[in-house]
Amino acid sequence: MMNIGLMAGINDDNDQESPLDDKIIMKCNEIDANLLDGYIYRGEGNANVVIALPSARSVLRFRKIKSTNVVTINEHRARVEFEWKFFKQYISVYLGNFVNQPEILQCHPQDIPDWDRLVESVRPSHRRHKSLYEEYALKLPDYSLLPAYLENGFNDKPTYCIEIKPKQGFVPKADRYLQKCPYCLNQFYKIMKKKISRRSRYCPCDLFSGDVSRLHRAIDALVESPQNNFIVFKSGFHAWGEGCERKELERVLTEWFSDNSSADTRHLFEDLNYLVGEALLREFNVNKEDNNSLAVDPIKLNEIITAHSNKHHLDYDTIHRAKTNLSLLNEQACVFPDNNLPSGSVLDRIFRMQQLHCTSGDVIYSIYSSWSASLNEQKVYFSSPEELKLETNDNNRGTTFISDEITLLRNYLLFSIARDCSILLSFREINFENVHNISANNVILLPRQNRYFTFNAGITDVDSKKLNRIEKHRQRTIRALNSITID
Repeated sequence: MMNIGLMAGINDDNDQESPLDDKIIMKCNEIDANLLDGYIYRGEGNANVVIALPSARSVLRFRKIKSTNVVTINEHRARVEFEWKFFKQYISVYLGNFVNQPEILQCHPQDIPDWDRLVESVRPSHRRHKSLYEEYALKLPDYSLLPAYLENGFNDKPTYCIEIKPKQGFVPKADRYLQKCPYCLNQFYKIMKKKISRRSRYCPCDLFSGDVSRLHRAIDALVESPQNNFIVFKSGFHAWGEGCERKELERVLTEWFSDNSSADTRHLFEDLNYLVGEALLREFNVNKEDNNSLAVDPIKLNEIITAHSNKHHLDYDTIHRAKTNLSLLNEQACVFPDNNLPSGSVLDRIFRMQQLHCTSGDVIYSIYSSWSASLNEQKVYFSSPEELKLETNDNNRGTTFISDEITLLRNYLLFSIARDCSILLSFREINFENVHNISANNVILLPRQNRYFTFNAGITDVDSKKLNRIEKHRQRTIRALNSITID
């Protein structure tokens, strides 16, 4: 079987990708039956079911479809081609070494042996209303495991993995009207809806600050209140996360850092914090500057802001009331970060992609409201400036080129992907005599115990965003503002 994917792990060749040429054709392979040996159900979200392929250190992701949808195989292929093209043109450029181009496989779950027993029978009941799948699957690296070149032949220690959803670290200046980041504001809404019993101390601004003490504070806060943003895996299996007792995490950390011997609990959490912090800030070479073709000329940007600034602004009374209540609650302001992160680190890559969004949410929503009826995802992500000519009812504008406005929409959607992505950090202890066999970039010394760990970093959950997310994000902002009360 021809493999068009890249080896899992940090690979400098990723940054050598050229911009997508329309002549490049997506390759699609049939699945190799040997890959399915020992496959297991990994999990699922609203859109996809994922199975792990332990022998290939990979996962297969199947797109779910509603039973009411009638979709042809050609439509399945068109959608997966869109995702492949999107990944190549945007994700691999902005996230570079931390992502790998997916391999497209033509297969259907109904043709996979024991699917009903190994997958359908263990799916959560609230997900089973979607039991039909597309004809194509994406094969991706399993970042909960180390790639083979960082693991083979060293020892029989297990691999541990930390998954972090970092959330929004960059907030445009125009959206800093409350001096609170969106994550911290949304904690009020979760309290109001009784989704959580207390607000988290975690602030993404701390994680992205580049300040080591603030970074460690952010990691501690994630461990204290994970809210599905901090998950631990052991040898590819879920070991701890939201809903688990802290004692269970202590047991996992004892296995990881103390070989099951008794240990000071405080030291266990310090070791975890140190290892994760070092991995998040580890600097990697960047062979090519980020693609700046999505930047909007400053003069054009000011013209767009002026044209849209008063059309769809958030209610001033709502903002004032929220600001007053935050003051009465003595809420501490979030300290918004500049980009002081180590160049090429996994946090730096994500933060830079978030910086693509350079204007206010009000302006984005106004542009979306003006043109959404005439746009779709294909036009937003892949149209050339010459193709973005639309008719308008505005007599002063007539037929107009809106390429700069669509660039702002596109940048906002790319920013949203970087805001919602996941970081997976996988670790395995190695003996000192094997340290020289691994790149120094992939080795962390735990100084308190003088022990060495090899590690890898990957970024997942980077699918394209649909245009209608802009409306949903707008409503989420309004809900968060209205939930800030002094009751």
